[in-house]
Amino acid sequence: MTYENYKTGMLRVFIVLSIPLVLVTYFEYDLSFTNKFFYSVEILFQTLVIFGCIYLFSLLIIKPFIK
Repeated sequence: MTYENYKTGMLRVFIVLSIPLVLVTYFEYDLSFTNKFFYSVEILFQTLVIFGCIYLFSLLIIKPFIK
């Protein structure tokens, strides 16, 4: 496994994990369409920020071990 393969693989994993979370939050609450939309966008943004930080930290940690 190369470092580039690891980067693209982890990015795909985090994107795939964030989409169901948004769908669950979208259908969980009984709000109007506009409120659901903005709430889902807010959850998506928070999720992408958290997963983005985890992604960057994992790249920093794994870089010395993978060439």
